[in-house]
Amino acid sequence: MGARIKTGVVGAVVMLVLAAAFGIVWAGLSNIVALSTKNSEMTMMIGILLTFPLLFLSTAMMPAALLPGWLETVGKFNPVTYVINTARQFMNFGYAWMELGKALGIIALVGLFTLTGATRAFRKATS
Repeated sequence: MGARIKTGVVGAVVMLVLAAAFGIVWAGLSNIVALSTKNSEMTMMIGILLTFPLLFLSTAMMPAALLPGWLETVGKFNPVTYVINTARQFMNFGYAWMELGKALGIIALVGLFTLTGATRAFRKATS
Protein backbone atom coordinates (compact mmCIF):
# COMPACT_ATOMS: atom_id res chain seq x y z
CA MET A 1 0.00 0.00 0.00
CA GLY A 2 3.04 2.24 -0.12
CA ALA A 3 3.53 2.87 3.59
CA ARG A 4 7.09 3.66 4.56
CA ILE A 5 8.61 3.97 8.01
CA LYS A 6 10.41 7.34 8.01
CA THR A 7 12.76 6.22 10.76
CA GLY A 8 13.71 2.95 9.03
CA VAL A 9 14.56 -0.27 10.81
CA VAL A 10 15.58 1.47 14.03
CA GLY A 11 12.24 3.24 14.21
CA ALA A 12 10.39 -0.01 13.53
CA VAL A 13 12.25 -1.69 16.38
CA VAL A 14 11.49 1.26 18.69
CA MET A 15 7.79 1.02 17.81
CA LEU A 16 7.75 -2.74 18.46
CA VAL A 17 9.54 -2.36 21.80
CA LEU A 18 7.16 0.43 22.80
CA ALA A 19 4.11 -1.66 21.92
CA ALA A 20 5.51 -4.72 23.71
CA ALA A 21 6.31 -2.69 26.84
CA PHE A 22 2.81 -1.25 26.93
CA GLY A 23 1.35 -4.72 26.35
CA ILE A 24 3.28 -6.14 29.31
CA VAL A 25 2.23 -3.27 31.55
CA TRP A 26 -1.40 -3.44 30.44
CA ALA A 27 -1.47 -7.22 30.99
CA GLY A 28 -0.96 -6.48 34.67
CA LEU A 29 -4.63 -5.46 34.86
CA SER A 30 -5.77 -8.83 33.58
CA ASN A 31 -3.44 -10.55 36.00
CA ILE A 32 -4.87 -8.58 38.92
CA VAL A 33 -8.43 -9.52 37.94
CA ALA A 34 -7.56 -13.16 37.21
CA LEU A 35 -5.70 -13.68 40.47
CA SER A 36 -8.34 -11.87 42.52
CA THR A 37 -11.44 -13.49 41.04
CA LYS A 38 -10.02 -16.84 39.87
CA ASN A 39 -12.66 -16.68 37.15
CA SER A 40 -11.66 -16.73 33.48
CA GLU A 41 -14.96 -15.30 32.21
CA MET A 42 -14.78 -12.37 34.62
CA THR A 43 -11.17 -11.74 33.63
CA MET A 44 -12.10 -11.65 29.95
CA MET A 45 -15.13 -9.43 30.52
CA ILE A 46 -13.30 -6.86 32.65
CA GLY A 47 -10.31 -6.90 30.29
CA ILE A 48 -12.56 -6.04 27.35
CA LEU A 49 -14.47 -3.42 29.35
CA LEU A 50 -11.18 -1.70 30.23
CA THR A 51 -9.36 -2.05 26.92
CA PHE A 52 -11.99 -1.09 24.33
CA PRO A 53 -12.96 2.27 25.86
CA LEU A 54 -9.29 3.21 26.23
CA LEU A 55 -8.65 2.29 22.62
CA PHE A 56 -11.65 4.14 21.22
CA LEU A 57 -11.14 7.18 23.49
CA SER A 58 -7.55 7.60 22.27
CA THR A 59 -6.01 8.95 19.09
CA ALA A 60 -5.77 5.43 17.62
CA MET A 61 -8.55 6.04 15.13
CA MET A 62 -7.65 9.58 14.10
CA PRO A 63 -5.19 12.33 15.09
CA ALA A 64 -6.09 14.56 18.04
CA ALA A 65 -6.53 17.61 15.80
CA LEU A 66 -9.53 15.95 14.13
CA LEU A 67 -11.24 14.86 17.35
CA PRO A 68 -14.07 16.77 19.04
CA GLY A 69 -12.86 18.93 21.94
CA TRP A 70 -14.18 16.68 24.69
CA LEU A 71 -12.56 13.60 23.15
CA GLU A 72 -9.26 15.42 22.72
CA THR A 73 -9.37 16.28 26.44
CA VAL A 74 -10.09 12.66 27.38
CA GLY A 75 -7.24 11.55 25.12
CA LYS A 76 -4.74 13.67 27.08
CA PHE A 77 -5.35 11.43 30.12
CA ASN A 78 -5.35 8.18 28.17
CA PRO A 79 -2.10 6.17 28.23
CA VAL A 80 -2.88 4.57 24.86
CA THR A 81 -2.79 8.01 23.22
CA TYR A 82 0.87 8.50 24.13
CA VAL A 83 1.92 5.14 22.70
CA ILE A 84 -0.11 5.67 19.51
CA ASN A 85 1.16 9.23 19.00
CA THR A 86 4.77 8.12 19.38
CA ALA A 87 4.35 5.26 16.91
CA ARG A 88 2.56 7.57 14.46
CA GLN A 89 5.33 10.15 14.76
CA PHE A 90 8.08 7.56 14.19
CA MET A 91 6.17 6.08 11.26
CA ASN A 92 5.15 9.23 9.41
CA PHE A 93 7.45 12.09 10.37
CA GLY A 94 10.73 10.87 11.82
CA TYR A 95 12.37 10.61 15.20
CA ALA A 96 10.49 12.30 18.03
CA TRP A 97 12.52 11.83 21.19
CA MET A 98 10.24 14.00 23.32
CA GLU A 99 7.21 11.92 22.33
CA LEU A 100 9.16 8.74 23.06
CA GLY A 101 10.13 10.07 26.47
CA LYS A 102 6.51 10.90 27.28
CA ALA A 103 5.35 7.46 26.16
CA LEU A 104 8.02 5.68 28.20
CA GLY A 105 7.14 7.81 31.23
CA ILE A 106 3.46 6.95 30.91
CA ILE A 107 4.27 3.27 30.45
CA ALA A 108 6.45 3.37 33.57
CA LEU A 109 3.72 5.14 35.56
CA VAL A 110 0.98 2.73 34.48
CA GLY A 111 3.38 -0.17 35.06
CA LEU A 112 4.07 1.02 38.58
CA PHE A 113 0.41 0.51 39.43
CA THR A 114 -0.48 -2.52 37.32
CA LEU A 115 2.64 -4.59 37.92
CA THR A 116 2.71 -3.76 41.62
CA GLY A 117 -0.94 -4.75 41.87
CA ALA A 118 -0.33 -7.95 39.93
CA THR A 119 2.60 -8.86 42.17
CA ARG A 120 0.52 -8.27 45.29
CA ALA A 121 -2.37 -10.29 43.85
CA PHE A 122 0.04 -13.13 43.03
CA ARG A 123 1.50 -13.14 46.54
CA LYS A 124 -1.98 -13.14 48.05
CA ALA A 125 -3.18 -15.95 45.75
CA THR A 126 -0.17 -18.15 46.47
CA SER A 127 0.15 -17.63 50.21
